Amino acid sequence: IGGRKAFLMKQYKALIFDLCDTIMPYRNDRKPEAIIRGEKIYTTTPLLYDCFRADHTGIPYLEFYDHFISATESVVDLRASGYEVLGAVRFDLFLDRLKISPSNHRSTLHQNLLDIHLKQVADCLICPQKNRDLLIQLKEEYSIGLITNFDDTDTVYSILHRENIHGIF
Repeated sequence: IGGRKAFLMKQYKALIFDLCDTIMPYRNDRKPEAIIRGEKIYTTTPLLYDCFRADHTGIPYLEFYDHFISATESVVDLRASGYEVLGAVRFDLFLDRLKISPSNHRSTLHQNLLDIHLKQVADCLICPQKNRDLLIQLKEEYSIGLITNFDDTDTVYSILHRENIHGIF
């Protein structure tokens, strides 16, 4: 069967891989830990809340968290209905729920929250050495492509550079 497999593989000119949970396992436990209603979870919200409360007081963490989850659920519902929704839209919905009115300050806060979140999500993706080695080996015979539904191209490129696999694709 090894000979047949080798024959079949040689017919292909290119291979395409998915980023999250294929090339790189998504490690949710690399996010900060929080206790929400007695349950331990991993979430970016502790870091987001620290950024938010620097200029906004009066909203307790649990209320902040609930608004974050509500915005996330709205995005999930929209995606299930066939709409593509960017992470930036999620944070707009989130800030709407927090009743942060449109202003230059809101734009800055929006970007800061999104940057913090994306950095944490990027930190959850690590390329195991065996996957890196396989990609390097396959690159010798095939053109290698990458697909992902990760909606922030700059973050994807930063992950690929950090993991030293950017030149494979």
